Amino acid sequence: MKAVDHMKNIFIIGVFAIFVGQSLFAEPPTVSKNTVGGANKSKIEKKERKAKLTMESKGIGRHGMAGVDHATAHGTETFILPDGEGKITAKGHYRHHGSMAGGYTLSGPSYTYGYVKNNELVLTASEWFFRGESMKRTEMNPHVHIPLKNGAKVTQDFHYSMGGAQSDVTCIYTLAFKDKQKWRFTIFQKDQWVRGNNTYSVGVTVKVRTDIDFEIEDGKYKKGSAKASILSINTISNPPGLSDCTVQNYRLNYTSYPVSGKVTGKSVKLEVTPENQYTVSFDCLIDKDKLVDVLIDKRDENRKGNKIRIMHQKVKRNGNTVIVERKWEIKILTDTQLKNRKKNLKKWAEKTAKNKLQYFQNTITSPLYPLRSERTITVPLKNFTKDFGKSESENFMRIQMERIE
Repeated sequence: MKAVDHMKNIFIIGVFAIFVGQSLFAEPPTVSKNTVGGANKSKIEKKERKAKLTMESKGIGRHGMAGVDHATAHGTETFILPDGEGKITAKGHYRHHGSMAGGYTLSGPSYTYGYVKNNELVLTASEWFFRGESMKRTEMNPHVHIPLKNGAKVTQDFHYSMGGAQSDVTCIYTLAFKDKQKWRFTIFQKDQWVRGNNTYSVGVTVKVRTDIDFEIEDGKYKKGSAKASILSINTISNPPGLSDCTVQNYRLNYTSYPVSGKVTGKSVKLEVTPENQYTVSFDCLIDKDKLVDVLIDKRDENRKGNKIRIMHQKVKRNGNTVIVERKWEIKILTDTQLKNRKKNLKKWAEKTAKNKLQYFQNTITSPLYPLRSERTITVPLKNFTKDFGKSESENFMRIQMERIE
């Protein structure tokens, strides 16, 4: 026991007990949904990520008159990786073999202390127990820096000196965990389909959402799937009350389908296989009397009372250059002129409205993004939201990437 006690105080001061982590994702998180610009945004319930740290070491201890000890050790500990940065305490078991006194073995509980920062696991101290008694906490000098990556392996040399004893140890640390990530790429699109002109128009506004959920494990794309839905279809009458439009039918080619992909650096390339598209059928009945009023108001928009603004336009050519000169004139109408103007405008508007289509049916078929340009889209693997256009505009798209686990 004397040799063992001597080793306990000098050589195995926790040098061999250092260990690494394995991060295992459990069940999918509970998700609550809130509307974000027509798209749902997930609220993530954090899940613990378990990690495992293993250590293999070999060293020589020179203990003066006690002799030279050739020793090896193995340790395995587990811990919880923090969400982001933070401290860790790894717990496990060590086993130590030495050559002094004809050979001996020590084993028992082990602890390692450290923290996660800047995408590294930093080990700062260790502590071994033998027969229920701590063999002193050892501060690691230097600290051990292990990249926070599954399968990361680091070799670290230590030199310890206490009294007349010298110890040189080489440790190999291996970090193992399932680096499993779940992401959601959402495409929200608003399309407006109208028939008419600046004076009057009818049509529909279609809002569609596509969610692409996919998994990445140890840096590789594993699987993905998409769900598409029509959020709303609203009819358009400009000006309001001009027409009575009704949506007769609508459908999506696919409401769910697989999505393949490939991780390249810090981005993922998603490939949509089926050509998904939506179809909307609607009909509109235009109010003829309302259309007459709209036409008159548009033609008469430059008149206020008996004053009317008239534009005179003159086109000149200077070689290959065309110069257009415009000049506005304010003309005051007599009561007779004003009466005749109103009469003629109404006659013109009634004739024009008669020639316009009073009832029409229309069917729209449109591909969903990203298929409007190509079947693939490459997006960075980070949380972001990007808008194309303004949400209140006729056509608008929002893409959103979010890590959901």
